[in-house]
Amino acid sequence: MDIYKLEGNMLKLAPQNIVLDSGETILNFNTVANNYGYKKLISEPQPLYNERYQNLQPVYEETDTHIIEKWQVLETISLEEYKQLKINELEAIYNEYLKGDFESQGYTFGYSEQAQANFTKATALFNSFPEKIDTPWKTKSHGVILLTREKYMQVILDAENHEMFTLGKFWNLEHLVDMCKSHDEVDSINWNN
Repeated sequence: MDIYKLEGNMLKLAPQNIVLDSGETILNFNTVANNYGYKKLISEPQPLYNERYQNLQPVYEETDTHIIEKWQVLETISLEEYKQLKINELEAIYNEYLKGDFESQGYTFGYSEQAQANFTKATALFNSFPEKIDTPWKTKSHGVILLTREKYMQVILDAENHEMFTLGKFWNLEHLVDMCKSHDEVDSINWNN
């Protein structure tokens, strides 16, 4: 716990082992600190989306035992700018989910950027060489397995479904953000909606 000493209008961090004039060390800051000019600083959390505010300023309220730090909003960004920030946030989450795993035929496959490149390359090889009948493939659930052409094509279809489901969710949330009429409505939208 950080303890601050109020000196005029300034808050100064007090050392953790404060030695009093009597040579006694303060052990319980909540009960003793007040008697020697020290107060516990209680900091309220900043607003959830700091991007919503262009300028925040801490304001301190003093009680007998505590100093409470609150946040005062000096300027709020426009609704359109805030919507764009929310869409950017959702797009970043979309990109992470897109790179996540998907299931196909009882196996779990990764879909990282490298995995996507590998899928593209393997698909091109299958399309270019009709005589190619199978390919080894690393799964997350069963290690390396051998996929026939037919099983591989099913994996590709399931990967496409994973991609389109994730993209569809992003498009839906993007539309909801576009329809918002207030900052609070924008705040209410998240990836789990």
